[in-house]
Amino acid sequence: MSLELVLVFALASPPSTSALQSALNRQGIPVRVLPSSDLQIDTGFLQIEYETRKSGFYLNQLSYEELTSDYPQAKTRSRAAKAVLSFGWGADFLECASVFQVASVLVSEFGADAFDTESASYISLKDIRANAAACYDMSKGQKAQH
Repeated sequence: MSLELVLVFALASPPSTSALQSALNRQGIPVRVLPSSDLQIDTGFLQIEYETRKSGFYLNQLSYEELTSDYPQAKTRSRAAKAVLSFGWGADFLECASVFQVASVLVSEFGADAFDTESASYISLKDIRANAAACYDMSKGQKAQH
């Protein structure tokens, strides 16, 4: 099973990895993006550490046109430049928590809008944070099973 959260920015490109890390630090979120990653150009598995546990998720650069051709519901009223990142994860709850923690910072500090492909709708910062907490809680049980 694979899930996806898409972030749409009213910017020509997403923030840099160092800007994201600074924002994570400011908000006290215990996620560290590995310095070899470049949020602005990378596609593939984005490695992170959540507290002391290694995790990550799949990062894909999309065009706004690609997103809206697959999900017409994702169209926004703004005509501003739209950088689009897709975060994908599987059944690992720490990956899920990582996605939503990073998304919470990109929404709160960089003005991104978060589009949930499963519900085909934009979700609020409150829902993003609730999902991050729920996934993190589930990851504790998952860790004990390994």
